[in-house]
Amino acid sequence: MALDPTALFTLSYGLYVLTAREGDRDLGCIVNTVTQLTENPTRIAVSVNKQNFTNEVIQRTGVFNVSVLTEAATMDLFRHFGFQSGRDVDKFAGRADPVSENGLRYIGGPANALISGKVEQAIEDARDLIADFLVEQLGLDREKLDALEKGIDVVYAEE
Repeated sequence: MALDPTALFTLSYGLYVLTAREGDRDLGCIVNTVTQLTENPTRIAVSVNKQNFTNEVIQRTGVFNVSVLTEAATMDLFRHFGFQSGRDVDKFAGRADPVSENGLRYIGGPANALISGKVEQAIEDARDLIADFLVEQLGLDREKLDALEKGIDVVYAEE
């Protein structure tokens, strides 16, 4: 059987804001790969580009938050967290996002869930870091379950 790369289009994806903090600096970036590995203990895997400053901070601090975005997320949010570097821009300046129990900020607007945890191990390849995280906090905004109830994958496209 020949390889048909369109089969990969059937995989489910979402979009997430991965956040970290170092000192008094909050950072965040867009990622599209977060998956549950185990239930007990609760573990997830996150893939993030090694060139992202957020990735560097997570490697140093070992803690993270993932905000699970809904279809209400705007292209402006993706531009803000995805198309510029935290090395050059304070992505949380002027924002009033909440802080989780681990002291990190997370996206409180167009997100229906929060996952917080710490790095247990990491695997690097040429481009990405795949981190195995032990989950320490899970939160769900029951009023924003639109994407979960409808089974909608959150994607972005230029408007």
